[in-house]
Amino acid sequence: MNVPTYEAKVSCFYQDGERRLQITFRCPKCRKHHRHGAADGEAGPVHRSAHCRAPDAHPTGYLLKLPPPGSRVGDRHSQLTRPAAARSARGT
Repeated sequence: MNVPTYEAKVSCFYQDGERRLQITFRCPKCRKHHRHGAADGEAGPVHRSAHCRAPDAHPTGYLLKLPPPGSRVGDRHSQLTRPAAARSARGT
């Protein structure tokens, strides 16, 4: 089975007071950005089913190579992305 591997970005954001991670990559088949959920601490490459609607694009899904934890978008800026209530609850 031939499953392509692509470089991806992981971003951190807060929704309803909970930390969420999102994987994003630019698809070479349709040239659009596709997004997938990610588990905290998930390391790559990780397999995902394709969201691409281009004809015959990724019938077996794809592997996404993730950056290491700590270098992900939002990790260094969590003070800015975390809701004020969550910041005050942690004393930061």
